[in-house]
Amino acid sequence: MCSLHRLPARRCLSASPLSLLTSKILHQDRAGPVPLADNIKELTVLLPPTPVSVCTLRTAALMQINSAEQRLLNAKFIRRELTARRAHILSLLLAMPAVLAKQPAVEALTAAYWQRLLELLRQPQLNGAADEVRFARMLSLKADEQEGETRRTFAAALASAHTDVDPEVREQFLDPEVKIGVDIHLDAIFSARIGLRFLGEHYLAARRAIDGFAGIIELECSPVAVCEQLGDSMMAEMRGTYGGTPPIQIHGDREQTFTYVPSHLRFVVGELLSNAAKATVRHHLQSAEGRLTDLPPIRVIVAVSDGAVTVKVADQAGGLRRSCLADVWSYRSLASSHWKVGVGLGLPLARLYAKYFGGTLHLAPMEGYGTDGYLTLNKLADENTENLLRVPADVVAGEPTSRSEGRWGAAIRLFDAQARRPNFDVQKI
Repeated sequence: MCSLHRLPARRCLSASPLSLLTSKILHQDRAGPVPLADNIKELTVLLPPTPVSVCTLRTAALMQINSAEQRLLNAKFIRRELTARRAHILSLLLAMPAVLAKQPAVEALTAAYWQRLLELLRQPQLNGAADEVRFARMLSLKADEQEGETRRTFAAALASAHTDVDPEVREQFLDPEVKIGVDIHLDAIFSARIGLRFLGEHYLAARRAIDGFAGIIELECSPVAVCEQLGDSMMAEMRGTYGGTPPIQIHGDREQTFTYVPSHLRFVVGELLSNAAKATVRHHLQSAEGRLTDLPPIRVIVAVSDGAVTVKVADQAGGLRRSCLADVWSYRSLASSHWKVGVGLGLPLARLYAKYFGGTLHLAPMEGYGTDGYLTLNKLADENTENLLRVPADVVAGEPTSRSEGRWGAAIRLFDAQARRPNFDVQKI
């Protein structure tokens, strides 16, 4: 059995070197709108995030239902992790490429994360049931305020840099080397934000008993049932928006289940279905003189084996050009002159949700016919461990390898359009 209370004692937030650093940070940085980078770097070294598995979180959530002691232990761990992960996100924000870091929206987000970190560092130790209740109430209020904030901030910042009146800023933003650097940092920031939100929501949900769930983890999640619900809602949305919809056909065994986070599954499959449905309508309107009749179906095939769950979403929307695959996985496309706020974030974020517990998301386009999307997840709960990303130190502080290559020369040489990133950029903390 695995449980949060079995994590090493050195992870305790009250460890002596950490206490000294906390006092130093509160004394030196209390008046500043942003933290001192050296202090945040030292904090992330002393307090690294602890990757946890679905098994660990499920067990701890089930144990705490009838145990005030376990609820307190869980609260202490969550407080420690929120502190570590906010510090980690701050370190990433402070190290971002300047073209994005200097955008007002990103500067405001950095200041907001800094204030939230200070708030956690100032919190007294959790010593009893009353402290745990107070801590949960504080988290519940903050969760409502922060919903979607990071995603909206970077959508606005990307749009602002894309249209900046300063030609030097705009030229730098459109540089392919800078583009890869921005994508690498956004991968790490959004991945960390997924973990921060996931742990907070799970802890709050686990404080009450919900039939079939341990926190936000469903004990017997049926991927077919999730896909059926998504298919029905997507068809209703398409009819309301466009007046017609491609039929969405779900194939698979509804009785096959696994322990997973259904909200993550819904996000990834929902993004694949949304893209497939809208692409089908656009393609049909172009080839059928604007009539939304006899649209070809979108087929969703769910396969469950002993160790994996695979969801295939196949459309007949004409297919992607293979030359477009690189931009599909970027947070904005250099090839598009019609980039808009929020456009282009869906698939990169969906891939991060898939990779968060060690899964994968790939596209297989057949140009002239359609595109297949493949989502593969681990079926076994003890193998579904958080995949926390970081930006490698040599990338953050790297020097140009040559005049012709520039800072990201090695990354460009190793670039793989489907993976979207050079093979050295994704590393576990």
